[in-house]
Amino acid sequence: MNLSTKSILLLIGDLDASGSHSNGGTLLTMEYFFGDPISPGETFSLVKQSFVLASCCINPLREAHEPKARFGLMFVQFLDGSTFGDAAKAKHALADRDRTLKALRTLAQVAAKDKQRFQSQLERQLRLDDTLGVFASIRETQEQKGADAAIARTYKILDAAEDSLETWALHQRPPKGQRLTLITAS
Repeated sequence: MNLSTKSILLLIGDLDASGSHSNGGTLLTMEYFFGDPISPGETFSLVKQSFVLASCCINPLREAHEPKARFGLMFVQFLDGSTFGDAAKAKHALADRDRTLKALRTLAQVAAKDKQRFQSQLERQLRLDDTLGVFASIRETQEQKGADAAIARTYKILDAAEDSLETWALHQRPPKGQRLTLITAS
């Protein structure tokens, strides 16, 4: 549950959920920048429906032991841009976010001009880098519902990201006498 008074965009933590044959720790990176942030008081699953990175191992040859679970929070970024925890833990996640946002903007621009090129650009992006699973989710929509639905999903994800940027910018307070300028890629 989000016990803070702010919406969460990024959550990084260590989940030690060892079961009968697991090796234990899993690093979770839960990115809500491209979707709906976790609102204050909202409960959420550590196994999320959209963009989660997890790394862990299960070893069927390992001796079985009693299941247990513990979650250790390492870093949080809130919708207003404030953070909690070790910022070094978020370095890669924030770089992944920036790359994904740039690629998503490019994909949306291609979609606006040429539906055929949209599909090839989507496949190209999947081959290059889809660390957050954003493009795999768009391809899944395309496979299930067609190109028009995939393009609509692209715009929806991009709109959520742009909303996150806009909300973050509104919460920033420039030094007295200076103006805040929101910079976005064109």
